[in-house]
This record gives sequence, C-alpha cells and structure tokens, in this order.
Amino acid sequence: MCHDLHSPTLLSVPNATRILVLGQSNSGGAQLGDPSEAWPNILANSLPSLLGSPVDLTFRTFYAHASGANAYLARELARERPDVAILVLAPFAFHVAMVGHGVRRRYGERVGNAYQLIERRFARASRAGGTLGSAVDRLARRLAHAILGAAPVASYDAVIEGTAQAMRTLAREEQIHVVALQGFIRVPSGNGAVVRRRRALLRRFIVETRALTEQLHVTYLELPQGTLQSSDEFFLSDSTHLAPNAHRAIAATILGAFTDGRIPTDPE
Repeated sequence: MCHDLHSPTLLSVPNATRILVLGQSNSGGAQLGDPSEAWPNILANSLPSLLGSPVDLTFRTFYAHASGANAYLARELARERPDVAILVLAPFAFHVAMVGHGVRRRYGERVGNAYQLIERRFARASRAGGTLGSAVDRLARRLAHAILGAAPVASYDAVIEGTAQAMRTLAREEQIHVVALQGFIRVPSGNGAVVRRRRALLRRFIVETRALTEQLHVTYLELPQGTLQSSDEFFLSDSTHLAPNAHRAIAATILGAFTDGRIPTDPE
C-alpha cells in the first residue's frame, strides 16, 4: 500500500512494515504521465510479495534546505512511526537554475507562480506530442532560460547543512533503519566557468553526503548506473525530472537492498 503522493496519510495497515519516503518532486513522479510509474509506488506494489508481509509506505515531500524542515521532519516521524525511513539526497536546489525562480526574483511572487503554471501546462502538452513534443519543450526551455534568466532555489551551504541536520535527526531514532538514497543527477554540459563550478559542487555534495552516512551509520544507496549522468537517457524533456526508466532503476536498487539485507525489516 502506498499512500497517495498528494493526499493526507491514510489509515495504517496492521502489522505492516512501515516505510516513510522523504523525497522531492522527482521522487513523487512529478511530470510523469502515469503516477504509478513513480518509484515509491513501484516499491509499494513490489515489496509485499518480496517480504512476504504487508507494507505501509508513505511518501512525504521534503526539502531539507527549507525553513522549518527539521521541525516538519520530527512531526512526520512522530506521526508515521516508520520502521524504515528513506531520505533522498537532493542537490537540485543549488544545482538546477530554474526559470520560474528567476522570474519570481525579478518580477515577484505572483508573476513567478503564473509562469510556473504555464510551464507545467506546456510541458504536459509537449509530452503528448511524443519525440517531437519533447524536442519543442527543450527548445522552449532554452529560450526561456536565455530570455528570462534563471536562478537556483538555495545555496550549496543551505542544502548541505539542511541535509546533515535531517540525517542527524533520523539517525537519533534508534527504532528506525535510515537509508540515504543518492539518485540520478543530470550533469550540465559545456566547459564554461559556471558549468565547471556546478560540476565541482555536485562532486562535493556526493562526497560530503557519503561521509555523513558513514559517520552516522546510515545505509547509503547509490545506483549501479552511476549517479552523475551526462545524457538525457534517464530524464524527461526538462532534463531535470526523471523518466520512467530512471524510476524503475531506483526501485530495483532499493528492492535489491531489501533482498540482500542492507535494509532489514522487523515490523511489530
């Protein structure tokens, strides 16, 4: 059972392994045509037969850099009482320059929100056009980036500090098995100074979050296909949100960790 990715928590399944996924729009399947293709839903559908027992999986949108993130995390842990917590390590806030955020900075909250609504609708319409539609979407995003400008949501320091705080909060809960997932990251192309700096920050993020998991004895999962990706193979036309094959690869990695015991389960 996977609780609706966008709805309040449903009643828990008795005697189930309780899993709390803390991720962002990518983990929730944002931009996917079929939400069932999101990896938390794949886990919820596959784990009961794999474990031979019920699974109660809840997805919560979590941004470690956001104000009040740690208090929100503490409330969710108290409410959900998970056996397993999966924290998605997300560099997007400092790594991805977003046109909507750039518009919001320049023209205000109302205009920024209006732009993002138009962007989402255009992306959905473009995806319905198949390969040609995806190409049109990429071109439109490049033009918007060049004309309107873009900006990251947060600084590197804010993201790594928030991630460390969240991981420490989770690690203090002795009854919870904590998993840190390093998912797919789109590496920017080009050789300019800005691009080189962004690549360096990505490598630094991976090194520092891996060190945190070792320090706090948290299970660290990375993908066999490699975290850093330079092609569009695992991404939708916006080059940021994950394609269905990426969700399947993430689900397979996590299912493998349940199978080989890296993620133990001992439901009450």
